[in-house]
Amino acid sequence: MKHYNNSILAFDFAGTAFIDSLSSSFPIMLINNDARPFSPLFLPDLKKRCEIIEPYFTKNNVRFKNQDLKLSLKKAVEKSEFSEGFFSKFFLGNFNL
Repeated sequence: MKHYNNSILAFDFAGTAFIDSLSSSFPIMLINNDARPFSPLFLPDLKKRCEIIEPYFTKNNVRFKNQDLKLSLKKAVEKSEFSEGFFSKFFLGNFNL
């Protein structure tokens, strides 16, 4: 995938594409719809690698506050700078980080 300066990968489900993207240097934002709960052992590291936004629901529609979405996008870009350590730990098994 070509790297674009203004790209952010956004997911609403933590499936295969989401997991694969964690090894990239792209900023990542996950909309946590609680479809796939995360282990408390893994969640702190995941929050260091990508921004997880907590939506609210009305009539089965996912909703966000504009300010929360703007802040999450900014944080996703900042967290992408730490992708190498996440990659080493979770994809190469270097748990000493």
